[in-house]
Amino acid sequence: MNIAITGNMGSGKSTVLRILKDLGYPVFDADLLAKKQYDKPEVKQAMLEIFGSQCMLNNQIDKRYIADRIFHHSSEKDKVETILYPLVFEELKQISLAHLNSICFTEVPLLYESHSESYFDKVLLIKADESLVNQRLLDLRHYSQANIDERLKHQWPMDQKMGLADDIIINNHDETQLVKQVMAYSDKIKREYGKK
Repeated sequence: MNIAITGNMGSGKSTVLRILKDLGYPVFDADLLAKKQYDKPEVKQAMLEIFGSQCMLNNQIDKRYIADRIFHHSSEKDKVETILYPLVFEELKQISLAHLNSICFTEVPLLYESHSESYFDKVLLIKADESLVNQRLLDLRHYSQANIDERLKHQWPMDQKMGLADDIIINNHDETQLVKQVMAYSDKIKREYGKK
């Protein structure tokens, strides 16, 4: 079983993934898996066709360049996702097959935005109040307010995601409280699915 962890930026997805890893679950990061795909010759060729030679740095794909381009150009974003997502989710499928007796978790920040929920058995949504998320991004990631606003424009409203998720963890307090919630969630899914 593979459960997707999603939520808007700053909600605490990565922290929840780390806690689940500490509890012994196999965990994966869809963004890291996507970055690995750039090493494949067919992906390099496809990126060259989309962006030209300026996407190369030291004979490797310049991931920062592509990230910046797709952040500001939705048509290029769609092309890149069409290439990367099937490869990422095929890899996740193989990972799930290798962990048939386990519950695996994969962090997928833009799960609903990329219409990728069908690749997973369940979805765990991490939510935090908007004002708290904003403060975390300002203080911990040192984003400017303009940068936060621009990034949030690319994410679905939290209310919409809440209506689709199977489970929700509210992360409005400190990490101690978050650990308690994740442990309670872990107990619940082990009871429901009879495996770890």
